Amino acid sequence: MSTQQTNQPPKELLDVVSKAYEQEVEQHSSDGEVGGNESAVLDGYCHTNALALARLIQDETDHTPYLVWGGVADGVYRDFETIDILEESGRTHFWVEVRLAGSGRAVTMELSSESAESYNETYCEFETPNEYLTMGSDPSYIRYCTHIKEYDLISSNSYQSLQQLDPSIFADTLPKENP
Repeated sequence: MSTQQTNQPPKELLDVVSKAYEQEVEQHSSDGEVGGNESAVLDGYCHTNALALARLIQDETDHTPYLVWGGVADGVYRDFETIDILEESGRTHFWVEVRLAGSGRAVTMELSSESAESYNETYCEFETPNEYLTMGSDPSYIRYCTHIKEYDLISSNSYQSLQQLDPSIFADTLPKENP
């Protein structure tokens, strides 16, 4: 087996992103939300998209998914030090990251990207888009657990409640090793 690093994330992660995307589009289509524009159907649902993707990664791979509670920088907001500042900015965004065993490389994934280069497209790359920022003093990384629900990811109050409920799932950065 070659130890050479490739520029492509593992096929199993690419497949999981595709499968999660199809499932979420189908879910929103059955809710009557597509309106003829499939590429935009998941826009605005980053918290549920990330949750669905993390769940599928956990169920179908050996990787430990982390939900990332961060933000998308723009001309006004380039720093999100705390959850309150992030929520106040209106620039909140969620994505998923995993650390690959062996290589230690991180893979960033999402079902509907907010990056300028891949807006409303699936994303599965070794690089995190430049405009994606994590919080400075509040932890942005949340190890996915089955007890995390949609309503846990909607506000600074839900962030703080989740942190009080299970502080062990929070991390300042993507851990170097899987727990």
